[in-house]
Amino acid sequence: MMDISEEITVNRPHFVQQNVSLSPFNTFQFSYQAQYLAMVDTIDSLKVVVNWAHQQHLPITVIGGGSNLLIRNNIIGLVIVNRLVGKKCVVEEGGVVLLQVAAGENWHEFVRYAVHKGLFGVENLALIPGTVGAAPVQNIGAYGVEAKDVIERVQVLDLLHDKLQWILAKDCGFDYCGRIQAYPYLDVCVELWWLSESNQR
Repeated sequence: MMDISEEITVNRPHFVQQNVSLSPFNTFQFSYQAQYLAMVDTIDSLKVVVNWAHQQHLPITVIGGGSNLLIRNNIIGLVIVNRLVGKKCVVEEGGVVLLQVAAGENWHEFVRYAVHKGLFGVENLALIPGTVGAAPVQNIGAYGVEAKDVIERVQVLDLLHDKLQWILAKDCGFDYCGRIQAYPYLDVCVELWWLSESNQR
């Protein structure tokens, strides 16, 4: 088992914890530990911990809901748990609606929200575990619908340059099973815009 006992205290943000069990953060409840762990619920806090990890030359691992996550050992470096939340309709025109959804939102609850609003396009993807941010990365798909079919654009944090940027769906380079291929270094998904159809026509 990897040694994670070394402590780095220089400029460590107050919400970064050391030697944290990962059992609550994966559905298999593997109890390996993260050397450092931060739960981020704002973009500012996300930027702060990423910057700190870079200053300390720590590798970064990002997790969402932790479903189907197989942890085989302690994790060296910083584990970021994506807890960014928020969802709203931002554009509605001609029966087409754009939904703005933070990447830390629970996926199934997002589907329930859309259906409750009378919006359609993602309902076939109900009951899939995980977060909204995992959708373009892991290809959530069911009953003939894939995430790539309803994604309009994705906002990510570029871990190489510590900056936010948008990627249009057509530029994501989805492969045959929907997995996002473009910009593989963009490890933190922040927000997605989804295309839906309204039944209020």
